[in-house]
Amino acid sequence: MVMKFIKHYTGTTMSKLALLELAKVQSLDRTEVDIISGWWKDLGLAQEFKDARNQLLHWYLWPMASLTDPSLSEQRIELTKPIALVFLIDDILDVYGTLDELILFTEAVKRWDSNTLEQLPYNLRICVEALYKVTQEINDKIYKKYGFNPNEFLKQALRPHCTNLYEAVLLEAKWFALGHMPMADDYIKNGMVSDTWSKTGVRNRVT
Repeated sequence: MVMKFIKHYTGTTMSKLALLELAKVQSLDRTEVDIISGWWKDLGLAQEFKDARNQLLHWYLWPMASLTDPSLSEQRIELTKPIALVFLIDDILDVYGTLDELILFTEAVKRWDSNTLEQLPYNLRICVEALYKVTQEINDKIYKKYGFNPNEFLKQALRPHCTNLYEAVLLEAKWFALGHMPMADDYIKNGMVSDTWSKTGVRNRVT
């Protein structure tokens, strides 16, 4: 779409400036993706859970599209991190978690209390710990830069959406464990929460 408009003004000063700006933005995007990729690799969760989705570029597209100002580079990078973890945890619950583990996990997310994590199996615990850590790192950066402690705000921004999502996944797990076939309306209603696209709520609330 951008190139279509640039070509319309080919040969003009405007098109030359637009091409320079486009190259600058694309270079910044590549740099941000490299930074996020390094963080994701160091986190080690993708290697731990090989059946989970590994779509870092896909997760980055949301912050890139919603925070378009080039000066918001740090915000795009930091926002991609919790989005990636929410996707990963959703996949882990589908593939790795038992019903009892899902119940414990959902309660831990509701409370947002690190003291409750010891009850969780290792795979679920390290994911929640990573989510806590990312939230705390964002908190520290905001405090250092602006002198404002957003800890409670970040918890309130992430916890309701994570809780709703994982409660929906838990309900699906209960249906499966009990051999229950839900009515179409119930399935669709719950699916609107548990579906991947519902996770945009995390993005919208944080931004």
